[in-house]
Amino acid sequence: MIEKYTTIIVVLFFLNGNSLSYPSKVVNNLVEKNGQFHRKITKQKVTGNLFRDFDVSISPRAKVGLITKDGKEGKWTRWWKNGIKKSEGFYKKNKKVGYWVEWNQNGVKYYEILYDEGNIITIKNYQKQNLE
Repeated sequence: MIEKYTTIIVVLFFLNGNSLSYPSKVVNNLVEKNGQFHRKITKQKVTGNLFRDFDVSISPRAKVGLITKDGKEGKWTRWWKNGIKKSEGFYKKNKKVGYWVEWNQNGVKYYEILYDEGNIITIKNYQKQNLE
């Protein structure tokens, strides 16, 4: 009886915790070209939740974003190799939308860019402001 319930719990955990439609991949092992990700050796197109692994102990793994069969979708975060956030914003149908923020390798905000369907509307350069 206990084995039966254990099996059911394991199956439910697998189905809920590991989305079958969007498997997880690590971007460190992938190549990005034209908004799509491919495996380095086989060139196989990859979809699913993408993560970035770090060599630093601050955060061993961080989510980058979701790639569907149509490309990037939803919130995306890019990271510098040192574990500092590089950029963050949203994609809709593989096009940047809304406000995107970019930081330098020290974590200082560098740019704030407003996009509409992949087109830049405005750019605010924080480094230039700090120099004036």
